[in-house]
Amino acid sequence: MEIKQNYFKFGIFFMAFFIPFLPFRYIAVVQLISFFLYILEKIRINEEIKLNKLDYAMGAFYLILILATAFSETLGLSIIMLLYYTAGLTMYWIISKEFTKKDFIILGLLFLASSVIVSFIGIKQYISGDLGHVSWLDAKANPNIKARAYSVFNNPNVLGEYLLVVLMINAALVVTSKKILRGIILLVPFMINVLALLLTFSRGAWGGFALAVLLFIIVFDKRWLPLVAILGMLSLFVLPDVFVDRILTIFISSGDSSTDYRFYIWSGAKNILKDYWLFGTGLGYGSFSKVYSLYRMGEIYAAHSHNVFYEILLETGVFGMLTFVYMLMKSFVLGINQIINSHNNFERIIIITGIASLSGLFLHGMVENTLFDIRIVTLIWVLFGFIMFKEKVVSE
Repeated sequence: MEIKQNYFKFGIFFMAFFIPFLPFRYIAVVQLISFFLYILEKIRINEEIKLNKLDYAMGAFYLILILATAFSETLGLSIIMLLYYTAGLTMYWIISKEFTKKDFIILGLLFLASSVIVSFIGIKQYISGDLGHVSWLDAKANPNIKARAYSVFNNPNVLGEYLLVVLMINAALVVTSKKILRGIILLVPFMINVLALLLTFSRGAWGGFALAVLLFIIVFDKRWLPLVAILGMLSLFVLPDVFVDRILTIFISSGDSSTDYRFYIWSGAKNILKDYWLFGTGLGYGSFSKVYSLYRMGEIYAAHSHNVFYEILLETGVFGMLTFVYMLMKSFVLGINQIINSHNNFERIIIITGIASLSGLFLHGMVENTLFDIRIVTLIWVLFGFIMFKEKVVSE
């Protein structure tokens, strides 16, 4: 397939750099205009658009999103959210069908340039002792943590999710670099972003990143696994105690009230399903927040359920949950098959970047709603595009 026009990719490149900084409505408008130009280009050249096996699952899930919007308790907010989801879905479409190796490199470099700015802001916050919102940390259970990086994402967990994705894209650029010096230079933003990830003190993001790295290495070169495992163990003796103590709270009960808080939310949300099991409360956390206030337990308030799969079930109903899980599993199966059968190393690395990043995000999603911030939702659509990537031939 030959690609002669690239202007319709501008929205995705624009997103890669500006998504941390601009209100998302501007990102969505630019992308939807770009996609409209893409459709016009396909009509102009009379090119047939072929659907892949994941497109049908995506279409089914999108139909459920429309139904969830139509039956939403906050119709106006859900319509806006549906438009934002649509912008992300069009990014998946263009990436999976039109992106070339050069496009991925440009996209990755734009992500890196933007993320370094984001990380420096977060590091500065930590140095200045900015702890952010009081609800982000149980000071009694974590007395040594004096600050948390959250940067422009206004939440350390969301910043952690963003950095997880960017770090895996960074890793892909490093291992596919044909020049050693270029690879070494690309390690600079990687180390800066790792530091910022550490300073979020987001245990879910740390665990998700660890899983993503593990999956990435298995495909890239599993001979590196013993070395990475040793380095991981040694890091427990090198890292400052504040990080080690935070890591250990993943495995050892520290009396952190955030755990109890989540259980209260899940118990209250369970009552919502008795009345909203079919179509859910409506797309977006706005509808959940409104309905949850009527079903909450005690004085526990919440904007979301702190579990991504639970949140999908609550917002879109049982059919939304089923179609989403099917879409996710289908993408993994298709991606893994392509990794096994492809002899194109760059293609394999891009696909595992998508699979590893999504795996890390959804592991984090077991204790956090990774669909809460539309910027992360958009990155998820982009990662689905990575999984369905097949390298294109560019006409001269």
